[in-house]
Amino acid sequence: MNVHRYSSAMALILLALAGCANSSSDSQKNSVPAACKIRGNSADSVICMTSFTSVLADPRHFDGMTISMGAWVESVNDVVIAFPSQDSLQLRDSFSSVVVYHADNPKVVKFLAGLPSSDPKFVRITGVFHWIADDAKDSRANPIDANRVGVMERVDVSL
Repeated sequence: MNVHRYSSAMALILLALAGCANSSSDSQKNSVPAACKIRGNSADSVICMTSFTSVLADPRHFDGMTISMGAWVESVNDVVIAFPSQDSLQLRDSFSSVVVYHADNPKVVKFLAGLPSSDPKFVRITGVFHWIADDAKDSRANPIDANRVGVMERVDVSL
């Protein structure tokens, strides 16, 4: 009788462990970086509210996600370049910057044109982030993207 009790207990433990293993693999598929505070009411409008520093720390976790972060932005020729700090902007630290193309993001151009001067501004940028991997063989990157962390598309800007 004790053997039956022990085998039943062992079977329950194995089932519980198997259930935990499946749930952890499901959560990894839909994982959201810990640095995200999710905003949105539906699956279509989920935005990861994060910091630029978090994106710089591990950009692969944010690749393809709609993110929103504070950034210092400056319009240069046909692009907007976003930096995590005013210091990195003044140093033109390309390794810690993200590119936003005017042609792909007319809202950004309109927003920047409405500001009183062309000086760099601290804004909140929201859009789809695409990481430029260092070892990407078939990168979509243009020459301006060299050494940058990534590119943002479908961007909206606010103060």
